[in-house]
Amino acid sequence: MRTETPEKQDPKRAKASADITTMRVRRTTLAKLAQRQKELGSASLDEALETILFRQRSYEAIMRLKANPDELADYQREAHEWAEIDLEGHE
Repeated sequence: MRTETPEKQDPKRAKASADITTMRVRRTTLAKLAQRQKELGSASLDEALETILFRQRSYEAIMRLKANPDELADYQREAHEWAEIDLEGHE
């Protein structure tokens, strides 16, 4: 195994490796994540997991809006206002 001394290591690589950790997952879980990586067209398992987590948070936010009709109405009203402003800016 090759080990680089800190002064010889690429600074970008050193910073990136400082942010990396390991975790234990079942092989079946890893295989599922690798399959989703391919389906998503992600460059890495990390990127695929970030996408999955983002989508899950988005889904949860939508469910919270659906559970509260007043908040949903406020959101829809605000989204409509922003859409109108965007249209005005492009005319």
